[in-house]
Amino acid sequence: MGAEHVMQPARDTWQPPPQLVFKLNFDVAVLSGLNIFRYGAIIQNEKDEVMAAMAAKGPEVFCSKEAELLACRKAIEFAVDVGFSELVIEGDNSSAMKAISTLKIDQSMLGNVIGDIQHLIRNLHWVRIDCIRKGGNREAHVLAKFARNIIEDMYWMEDVPPIAREALYQDAKGVPDEHSAEIFAITAWLIWNRRNSLHFGRSVHPLASLCAMVGNHLHEFLAAQDLKPALPLPPVLRQWRPPKANQYKVNFDASVFKEPNLHRGYYT
Repeated sequence: MGAEHVMQPARDTWQPPPQLVFKLNFDVAVLSGLNIFRYGAIIQNEKDEVMAAMAAKGPEVFCSKEAELLACRKAIEFAVDVGFSELVIEGDNSSAMKAISTLKIDQSMLGNVIGDIQHLIRNLHWVRIDCIRKGGNREAHVLAKFARNIIEDMYWMEDVPPIAREALYQDAKGVPDEHSAEIFAITAWLIWNRRNSLHFGRSVHPLASLCAMVGNHLHEFLAAQDLKPALPLPPVLRQWRPPKANQYKVNFDASVFKEPNLHRGYYT
């Protein structure tokens, strides 16, 4: 595989990576007044299935760009440690993503952090740097917000934390709270269906794909509610009326008798 070092234009929505490649999204949540930050990262495949995730605490920083770069470095180290070396690296801070996508040496105050990231990137088998707008980076953002309340760093393989799962359903898929009942119903149905499939020896989707499946089913359900209703049937006439001029009317009816397979039809 080759590598793409040129940063791609910022997208509005999350897009799956190419086949055999994984996407690493990360984001930070800076604690106001404390100059410290929390960050989250999530690795997904081309089917939107969660392969690994993390929520962690960061040190004191002097600006949001430093927080983004430190989170990026930790996220890549995490991805490498759990065995991923073909990555699309995606964040929502355009300045930070532009800085790590260049091959030039950075002479700024953050040059050492950027240099560390570039070194990690060069050791990957394949890499592409993408920038995404805040609205499309919700899953990593939810994990970063979740990290505000943790005592120690947390890591998951092929799963997300239970306390963050509902937030991922709603926030990552852009689902408002008013659809929480539908989310619950779809989730319960998928879990019950998976249990039955396991009981009867049928193949099942991995649990890591549950979040994506709930979101897909919900959007399909909501889209169906927007379909135009079928045209109503014409009102039933109480008496026969002649057709309009230059038109002809066909009337039909049938009678069913008690004898099996016996019927008669009439038309005029």
